[in-house]
Amino acid sequence: MFLRAASFIISLIFVFSCNLQQVRVDSGRPAVPHEARYYYILAYLSEKEGRWEDAIRYYKEALNLDPSSIYLKTQLSYMLLRTAKVSEAISIAEDVVKADPGYIPALLLLGELYNSQKKTEKAVEIYERILRADPEH
Repeated sequence: MFLRAASFIISLIFVFSCNLQQVRVDSGRPAVPHEARYYYILAYLSEKEGRWEDAIRYYKEALNLDPSSIYLKTQLSYMLLRTAKVSEAISIAEDVVKADPGYIPALLLLGELYNSQKKTEKAVEIYERILRADPEH
């Protein structure tokens, strides 16, 4: 019980500290509803506990409240991959990359997804995009 409570508190600190930084950096984006943060925390905790289906449900709830979040979409895509819903994961990751072609986490995921489906040429293309965008990776 103590570990669960500690994990929840650490998650809250992480979410709110990242959110404050995001508000300063991207002040043109509308404020994220508090309910979306709540569902994100539930999804994150479910993910950490290995409850993938619950995490998917909570990420979808958070996305309903914050539909423009590429971070939430990428996390949802990761959970779909974990539950072997690869075609759905690919679709979401492709949408994220279309919305933000330079978003490295989504590009990495999409490369991994293509590679897992033996779409080697597409995977190589994605990895080359990552290298061009961020030579440190």
